[in-house]
Amino acid sequence: AALDWVTGVSVVLGEHMYADTINAGLARGLSFQETFGVEADGDLEDLRRTFLVKAFQRRQVALLNHLTGTGHSPETIAALTLFELRGLPVDDEGDRLRRRYLERRGVVAAADDEMPAFVDAAGLSLSAERFAAYVSGLRRVGVNAEFNSALCRGLLSVRFDLETPFVPKARASA
Repeated sequence: AALDWVTGVSVVLGEHMYADTINAGLARGLSFQETFGVEADGDLEDLRRTFLVKAFQRRQVALLNHLTGTGHSPETIAALTLFELRGLPVDDEGDRLRRRYLERRGVVAAADDEMPAFVDAAGLSLSAERFAAYVSGLRRVGVNAEFNSALCRGLLSVRFDLETPFVPKARASA
């Protein structure tokens, strides 16, 4: 819309369970909170942060599982600083998981090299004593995300001919 040659912009969301609500809010120029009213638990920035924290947690549990699977004890893992984690010898998969984790760690805590490498969503250090319970909790986050993904894939498969992506079944047969 900021380009001088653009005369108008119309944003329309399709194939989303809240498409009608979102489209009506966009058309009226409403905020996220105004669009969803009492259904909104915070504003759009809160929602974005929720998803960023979940991404952090998913990446963290993948790295924690890899490190324990390659023989690192909870005590060793919990004691690592960011500097030590960056220098920790790992295989290619561990390096990939470490890089992905570090990309999202800043969502919950500062990136000071002397800070603990592993913190929870509130930025508190992970302790060896609560390691197993913490990892178990992170696995629940993963199960929830996988469930939501499976639900969305299921709804899409009912709505669309998956052999020809994004073509509604009703139109494909016409």
